[in-house]
Amino acid sequence: MGSFSSTSFDREYPAFAGTGTLFQLNYSYPVRPYIGLGATAGYRQNPFLEDKFAKPDDALVQEMESSPWQTAYVLADVQYQVPLLNRGGHAYVRGSVGGAFNRSAFLQVQTPFGTITRSSDSSFALAYGASAGITEAYNRLLIGVETNLRYMRPAFEVASQQGDIKRYRQQMNSFSFGVSVGYKL
Repeated sequence: MGSFSSTSFDREYPAFAGTGTLFQLNYSYPVRPYIGLGATAGYRQNPFLEDKFAKPDDALVQEMESSPWQTAYVLADVQYQVPLLNRGGHAYVRGSVGGAFNRSAFLQVQTPFGTITRSSDSSFALAYGASAGITEAYNRLLIGVETNLRYMRPAFEVASQQGDIKRYRQQMNSFSFGVSVGYKL
């Protein structure tokens, strides 16, 4: 989403991030009839799109190796929920703020003229989120659908081929849609 999925060489350090995997755990405790406080912990991994960086038939690329973009985050949540008219389900919107530990993708390309390496770096950044969903209750089991928007912009350092260190900020925004399974305590 945004520059995180950029495959344009017009940017100094395009991310070439592809669609990835997200695991997320939420906890919400009702403090008022329609208000809940809670926490969200998650991990996501987005592959580096090697085929967008260099075409598979590129004669200059002899071998390419990469690692994915990675993020682990913990967020504090405020949730507004409205009960549905059946069996205890609810519709909700959630706002979140917290921190994220991010790791940039590693890339190494072998060419006839030498090796090009873009090393990975780690960075902590503030993270923000917004979510909305609907949950249906079946006794204590909760089944639902949820959509999430996450925003973070960590600062990474990258070494040029000449050894110069440059610092750049990478937007790592993401949008996800998923099915949720929960248990009501």
